[in-house]
Amino acid sequence: MEELINIIQQIVINRDLISPDRFINAAFALLLALVVGFITGPRSNSATPFLWRLIDISFGKLGDRLDNIKRKPADLLMRGFLICVFMILFMGAFGLWLDETLPGLPQSRLLEIILISLTLSIGAAIHHGMRLYQVLKGAKMSNGTYLTLARTSRTDLSSRDEFTLTRSGAEIIVRLFDKACIAPLIWYTLGGLPLLFIYTSLAALSWKIAYDGTYDNTGKMALLLEKIMGFIPTFFAASLLALTTLIVPFSKPLAGIKSMLSPKKYPYEHGGAVIGTISDNLNISLGGDVTHLNGRNMKRLWSGPKKATAKLQADHLKRILYMVFIAEIYMIGALLSASMWAVIEF
Repeated sequence: MEELINIIQQIVINRDLISPDRFINAAFALLLALVVGFITGPRSNSATPFLWRLIDISFGKLGDRLDNIKRKPADLLMRGFLICVFMILFMGAFGLWLDETLPGLPQSRLLEIILISLTLSIGAAIHHGMRLYQVLKGAKMSNGTYLTLARTSRTDLSSRDEFTLTRSGAEIIVRLFDKACIAPLIWYTLGGLPLLFIYTSLAALSWKIAYDGTYDNTGKMALLLEKIMGFIPTFFAASLLALTTLIVPFSKPLAGIKSMLSPKKYPYEHGGAVIGTISDNLNISLGGDVTHLNGRNMKRLWSGPKKATAKLQADHLKRILYMVFIAEIYMIGALLSASMWAVIEF
């Protein structure tokens, strides 16, 4: 055991905190996920990242069985803690093993870029958003449009009106931009594959069983840990979205920056700074109570200014898609700029 601990310590000590290669890998992984995801669209009626779906398939049924609402909250929180410990140790060890193994393989850089892209959902989310926009504008509904929205957002959309469908689509696109694009890439640039996989596993667990923090259940611990890791990345994601108002028409320039500086912030559990920024920029209201796919009611706060509208139109969704796409281009530019800076400084 002591020998294993010493090996892990040496690996951690020898890792570069600032690596130009990781910035470049992250930029190309983002571009790969954007292009391939946009071409193929959502797979298996879900716009979430491949690794989220893999975790859902592997541990989803176990998580559902452990999340017995008849149990005491303390018991459920302890179960959630044990699940998180297992996921962190397993995914962290897997990432460390890959970090040590990949350099000895042919085309190691390409393999690492592909692995990073499997933790992202960029092009697929935009593809689904565009398909939903076309349906809302009167186009013939393609197979799985609403099913994909329901599975991705994990909400029951039956008997929902058009405004609710539009809000759900807008919200999931923005939240995926935060948790399945910006946050994983930031953690990859800081710690490589181990931190990337640890954050992604926590984000997947939060998406699967946290219910946006509305229940003291097994997912509450995963959400807490994901919130700790995602606190700074979510503000960076919100800043990128706020800067898109300089380009996107019919938005309030820099209104999102003001909302981020405001003492009254939208709860992280319900979407956080990215939802607040979008709402203030476009003067819309997102959030509100929804019903989970398993029937549980999730009571969430409304976002946006006092006079914001919750009756979102298809054009609102279109502007949000523009903002997310431009923010992703900003992110690619930021990563490439950071790689040049790292080369010069280090």
